[in-house]
Amino acid sequence: MDTEPDLVVKLELLRGFRNLKRLSLRYCSDALDDDVMRFIVMEMTSLEELEVSHCSELTDAGLMGTSENGSYSDSIQNLKG
Repeated sequence: MDTEPDLVVKLELLRGFRNLKRLSLRYCSDALDDDVMRFIVMEMTSLEELEVSHCSELTDAGLMGTSENGSYSDSIQNLKG
């Protein structure tokens, strides 16, 4: 039975790659959502290039760094590249 890893597992995996300069999650469909994007922007501060095209669970709010209630948080604009 194939099951999607929960958020905690995804974030633990990403913690091991905090110093990456380039990360491609292209076509990762269910793997990348707003919560994972928030973690990437806040924790992976060395990133210069991030590819997230065709990730169906990522919303405009996740890209722009806004929460469901419209408040601002970190966004991809905070990345170095």
